[in-house]
Amino acid sequence: MENTIKKTKNMQYYFKTMLSPVGELRLVASDKGVAGILWEKDDPKRVRPLPASEDKNHPMLMETERQLRQYFAGS
Repeated sequence: MENTIKKTKNMQYYFKTMLSPVGELRLVASDKGVAGILWEKDDPKRVRPLPASEDKNHPMLMETERQLRQYFAGS
């Protein structure tokens, strides 16, 4: 368990924002997967903020945005 905690603490997170029918979304991911999708006026007490660097071209975030756009389009 201790190793898992250390790896999580050292993991680098990235974010990008996207416009959606429900407002602006902040997509957060690491190289391992999506860590969160936050609403524009999300309650900061609901989700623990992760230190993240903006990366509009991160492959995980690009794929997440693509899938969300399909979802909102009803595809």
